[in-house]
Amino acid sequence: MDQAIEATEELPTSAENTSHAHKNETNHESVVDLPQHATDEENDHLQLRCSEMFQKMSLYLNGEVENTIQDYILLENMNKATTVRYDEMHHTARTVGNSLHEINQKFSDLQPYLEQIETIEQSILTLEQAAYKLDAYSKRLEERFKRAQKLAQ
Repeated sequence: MDQAIEATEELPTSAENTSHAHKNETNHESVVDLPQHATDEENDHLQLRCSEMFQKMSLYLNGEVENTIQDYILLENMNKATTVRYDEMHHTARTVGNSLHEINQKFSDLQPYLEQIETIEQSILTLEQAAYKLDAYSKRLEERFKRAQKLAQ
């Protein structure tokens, strides 16, 4: 904004109006010549518009920076929540792993007993079949005895 004020303070004379830009030989800066018909009122209006533009651009850029900051805050919160969730899942997985190890250990401890139960079950099945055969044989024997008694009478 200060440059705009400097440009209006260094208005060219009528002899310099024919060129659009010239070098100031004393300080070697570029100076833009304003047309002669630009009045102080127009310059003030132009300065006001430039000031409004810079204010609005500043407001816009501040909003963009604030949005970016909010995005980073949101990402940070999401990362923290994800970290907590993964910690919970890790704890759960560790608990499940420990429980599985305990169950496998108990199964190993019970394995001899389970084998004994399996052996006993096989023995019971064999004994049951023998009992059915014995029952069938005793029924046939009883039938024979009854026939022998009938013949003896």
